[in-house]
Amino acid sequence: MAWNSFSDKRLNEIYRANRRGMGETARRLQSLVKRSIASIEDRALVRVELRAVRIKTLPSIRKKAEKHGWGPEHALWFCSDLIGCRVVCNNVEDAYRFVELLKEALPIFPQKPEVQDQIAVPNGAGYRALHLNFGLDVGKHPLSPMRYPCEVQVRTRLQDAWAELSHDDIYKAEGLPDDLRDRFRDLAITLMAADTIASGIRRKVTADVTPSANRPNLSVVSADGRAHIFSNVFGRSPPGYLIQQAQERAQELNLTSLAVAASKLEDLCFRHRASEAYEKIMPVPVPVEGLFLAAIDAGANGEDWAIAELSRLAAEEWNEIDRTARHEALSALPATIEDFCEAIEEHEGDEDILAWSAALDTTSGCLVCGASVVDVYSFAEAAVAHYQADEVYHERIESAVMSSSVETGGVGDGSLCSYHDDQMRNDD
Repeated sequence: MAWNSFSDKRLNEIYRANRRGMGETARRLQSLVKRSIASIEDRALVRVELRAVRIKTLPSIRKKAEKHGWGPEHALWFCSDLIGCRVVCNNVEDAYRFVELLKEALPIFPQKPEVQDQIAVPNGAGYRALHLNFGLDVGKHPLSPMRYPCEVQVRTRLQDAWAELSHDDIYKAEGLPDDLRDRFRDLAITLMAADTIASGIRRKVTADVTPSANRPNLSVVSADGRAHIFSNVFGRSPPGYLIQQAQERAQELNLTSLAVAASKLEDLCFRHRASEAYEKIMPVPVPVEGLFLAAIDAGANGEDWAIAELSRLAAEEWNEIDRTARHEALSALPATIEDFCEAIEEHEGDEDILAWSAALDTTSGCLVCGASVVDVYSFAEAAVAHYQADEVYHERIESAVMSSSVETGGVGDGSLCSYHDDQMRNDD
């Protein structure tokens, strides 16, 4: 369709009306991705980082709609990357594995996620990544939710480096000299070769260690003994790096026998206690690798110490995941507190207020529907502290947020959104 001033006005109205829904979708997407990162096995070996979650800007949607002939009524829902994020992994294998974990975490209905494999088939410029596209439902009413399209781009560190070095706006630019495009492709080929080498290294360190057929002497600490107690409980051979890690742990703790570690790993009560302790901190089940190392710890220092250590390590892992996501969100804040205040006062980015509040750790979820609720006072206080600004901005920020469309909760203790707070009071 031909784009005109009426199309612009209508798209702007629709975008504004959907700000809250898009913001809620962005937060839900971030939560799903963080949970999927936490569920990756071998976290001592695998590193996956959430780099950015963003809502596509109005000018970008307009440009895309005009290019593809979308009308303003459908542009948001035809835009497959309306809500997007980027995930960066160490290796190609990790990228594929993460996509599978995220697919498992997504709602099964009403649609299956689509995967575009641009690692196996890179685009002409040399861009490589996995794109996972799906919709997420949000809204207060379960029977009539709004569904917004999402896209998660999953790359290796080297694929991400290529994208950062080449920049989409450069290699997609019209009139770019052919020799420069060729250099981009050369860079992509070089980094792809490096990814292949990294994958080869990964395969070697993760190769399984098969225990001998005969039961080893567990009164001493040996590689065969460690492999045996793992496979005896979990029914498969352990990866080589885990056997090496267990050896280093045994040496550090002066462990001289595997007998106690073996009995602890076989003990259902111990595994249950360890799982409970882990899952109090991490929103996913404890990996078998964690249970195995906890048994090594128990063999050296006792069950209570081992479980406390597992809890400490789980807290470190979750804090690392959360810290990376929070850093990305904080990096998107305006440069100065004056710009920050103006952005809130102009009501041009209420979805940004929600993202910034989450980054500043001043958001809670409604106890009924889970909608994000901003603690206005804490938000203003955290923003002033972040910018190391004068307290005079505190009231200005509070006033701007209160006059925005952002959910700030009911009149009670902020544990409910305004809708459910009203419902609760009417019921009374």
